[in-house]
Amino acid sequence: MDGGLYFNLDTDLAYWTRLCGCGGFPPDNQWVPLELALRKALDMWKLGKFTWGGETGWYRSREAVSYVSWTPQDLTTTLRHWECLLEVIQSRLPEGTPRSPLLDPLSVDLVSKFRLSSFARAFLCAAKRPSFKYVAPGITAFTPETFAATYG
Repeated sequence: MDGGLYFNLDTDLAYWTRLCGCGGFPPDNQWVPLELALRKALDMWKLGKFTWGGETGWYRSREAVSYVSWTPQDLTTTLRHWECLLEVIQSRLPEGTPRSPLLDPLSVDLVSKFRLSSFARAFLCAAKRPSFKYVAPGITAFTPETFAATYG
């Protein structure tokens, strides 16, 4: 099945896929009303997720629509949510724990040494790091040392 928007005339439901050659059609429970599919597609255009004949995106062609995996707005939103998460965690630390300012993000020099997606690279180079060790049970934020040890 090629990528695109498919409409089932029997059920009046639509399915959109950007993947080429992924086999047959999905089960009925994955199809949505056409109005919803079109509204979501328009929203993605407004967000900059689609470009026409662009030089970016996973499928680049001057004669086709390209899908952009992330936009600067996606990064800004993600960074805002990350900082909100860190604030909530810090507010729940035991009483008497000193509130420390957030640390600088990982350096571009360090992050660029490793093979990462462009979004991961942009996020890690912009996201302030917590001064506390755990962001969830057993989950720590990267320090320059742990990042290099993990990806090195």
